[in-house]
Amino acid sequence: MAPTGNIQSDGSYTIKTMDKTGAPLGWYKVTVSGGLPLPGAQPVSIPQRYSSEAETPLAVEVVENAAAGVYDFKLTK
Repeated sequence: MAPTGNIQSDGSYTIKTMDKTGAPLGWYKVTVSGGLPLPGAQPVSIPQRYSSEAETPLAVEVVENAAAGVYDFKLTK
């Protein structure tokens, strides 16, 4: 099963894999897709290329003891 997570309104997120926090070590293609906003939150428009595994330019290697923020991405239009 692929690691997944939800982005909170403040930009924070937690990744889980089969009910365990985190992702196994290795390389991943990263996709980001929008969902229903929380009550009172502004909807966020995410460019289509980020939600497609074939088109996303995002990839990351999960390593042991990664520095804080190393897995954060800035999406561009």
